[in-house]
Amino acid sequence: MTIRSVLGILVVIATCACNSELPGPPTAPTPIVPAPPEPARHVSGLVLDTRDAPVPGAELKFNAFGGPVTALSDDLGRFEVTLDAWSGGLYVSVEKGGYERSVAWISTAKAAAISQNIRLHQPVYVAGGGAIRLAINADDPSCGFDLEYHCRRVRLTTSTAGTITARVVADRADTRLGLALS
Repeated sequence: MTIRSVLGILVVIATCACNSELPGPPTAPTPIVPAPPEPARHVSGLVLDTRDAPVPGAELKFNAFGGPVTALSDDLGRFEVTLDAWSGGLYVSVEKGGYERSVAWISTAKAAAISQNIRLHQPVYVAGGGAIRLAINADDPSCGFDLEYHCRRVRLTTSTAGTITARVVADRADTRLGLALS
């Protein structure tokens, strides 16, 4: 007998000694089934600009359970869609030329019909040495890794090289503000 034959016999003997039954065909893996979507939700609202004027023709992209759902705001800034939402909610991205992109979280908990306005802002630029006063509202864009806070984007510009110092001050003492650089 060759060494290969002896090793082959030892492997078979070792396998049989560890398991009194010969192994059968491998079992199929258990399929991963995603959680079912919530019942269909009707989502409507307005796309508004900084001055509360309607924004017609804004493109809304919802991340629905079955894939993206898109809609356009009408001449009065209104939108409405019916979709299968993820458990707890979904986010929507809103875009229109001349405006900053906006992302909003829409909670779908306990409601078959949801009404939520979404705000688009035109880009804001502040020159070095300048100041600006902004309001941040509940219908402003959401920011952060989990869209956990409302935000406004401001672009600081300068004509010379140097250090930029920015200061953010709240009008109310009970308000927490932050500054994120991007």
